[in-house]
Amino acid sequence: MGTYSSATRSLRNGSLTIKDGSGTPKTVVDPCMDGDLTWTIANNNTVDYCRGVATGWRKGNKEPCKISFTLKMASLLGKTANSADPYTAYEILTNQGSAFTTTVAGAGGVYALDLVFTLASPDSANDYDETVTFEDMVIDSCVQVEGDPNTIKVDGRCLAEKPTVARA
Repeated sequence: MGTYSSATRSLRNGSLTIKDGSGTPKTVVDPCMDGDLTWTIANNNTVDYCRGVATGWRKGNKEPCKISFTLKMASLLGKTANSADPYTAYEILTNQGSAFTTTVAGAGGVYALDLVFTLASPDSANDYDETVTFEDMVIDSCVQVEGDPNTIKVDGRCLAEKPTVARA
C-alpha cells in the first residue's frame, strides 16, 4: 500500500465502473466523464425544544447519500443491439432489454446498481489508487443531452449514508 501524497488529483485520474447484481457482475467502465461526480452526505439533525426554546440537538432519520455525474456518450446501444459489442453506459443505467440484475434483493421491483469511482494516483513515487464505492444506487433521473459532445446526466441515491472509501 502506498503512502500519503499531496499531489492533487484531476480529471485525468478518475474513471467510473458501473456494476449490476449478477453473480459475475456485468460492468461498464467509463473513463470519459465530465469530471463532475458529486455526492452529498446529509446530516439530518433536529432541534430539541422545551416550551418553544431550542435546548439541544439530536440525530434525525438517516438520509441516503445523493449522487450526480455526467458521462460522455459514445453510443446508446451496444450489446443489446449486437452481441459482439460491449455493453454501454446507457444500457446498464436504463436496464435496456432487461439484460441486467438489480443489486438489491427483494427491492420491490426497484432497479439498483453499484458504482465504483477509481482515482488513480497522480504521483508515481507514491503509487496507490483510491476507490469510492456507492452500493445499491437507484437512479432518480437519467437525462440524455445532445451537444458537443452528447452526454448522459445521472442523479441517484444509495441506501448508505455515505460511500465506502478505500486506498488500494
